[in-house]
Amino acid sequence: TTFAADESFELDPWEDGPIHLVFKDDVKPWLAVSGNVDTVLNEPSWLLHGTCGDEGTGIEGVSWFLYTATGELVTSGEVDYLYDGRWQTTIVFTGSAQFIHMFPQDRSGNMELVPLQSPLIELPSPVLTVARPDNDLLTNVELITISGTADFWASEVHIQVLGHKDVVVTPVVDGHFSKIFRLPQQGLNDLIISSHDNFEGFEEKRISVYLDTVAPA
Repeated sequence: TTFAADESFELDPWEDGPIHLVFKDDVKPWLAVSGNVDTVLNEPSWLLHGTCGDEGTGIEGVSWFLYTATGELVTSGEVDYLYDGRWQTTIVFTGSAQFIHMFPQDRSGNMELVPLQSPLIELPSPVLTVARPDNDLLTNVELITISGTADFWASEVHIQVLGHKDVVVTPVVDGHFSKIFRLPQQGLNDLIISSHDNFEGFEEKRISVYLDTVAPA
């Protein structure tokens, strides 16, 4: 015997033989995000919470998927907390223009896609500090070491000489960076050094290094 979620069924106590009941549940679950969730973030993690429910067999779980702007999957997971129709989770963005899809699922396997409106991420600029070289910005060798720190969510540092197209990129590891850099020209080299995060934030510093490899006559 098959009956829908909104139907009732009464068994005949005098009926012979085994009885097989099939509960037909084609009702999709629902999910809502709380109205007091932050819509502007000053860090890349987003605390989400809300309610969910199902009129049939009940909620089994809630999963989420984080995508890039081009639709590539970044990461996914289950919500951190789900109890009595309430859920909560924290999702960490890894770059700008990413979006989230949430999927509540009931015990019958029904799922519902719930796209979320992405928050505005306004991070502090990745503060850049460049260590001053021991030779006081005057050198007779082409190779110099450029190092320093980049705070907050900096992921890489770019180094370029004014008037030259080549850009050298070095990663930021635990807030620090270091790169052996070749000065491209004799005389004055104006270095443009900038720290970058994955959310289009950057900070720029300029230093001048004078290269003189010509021995005196």
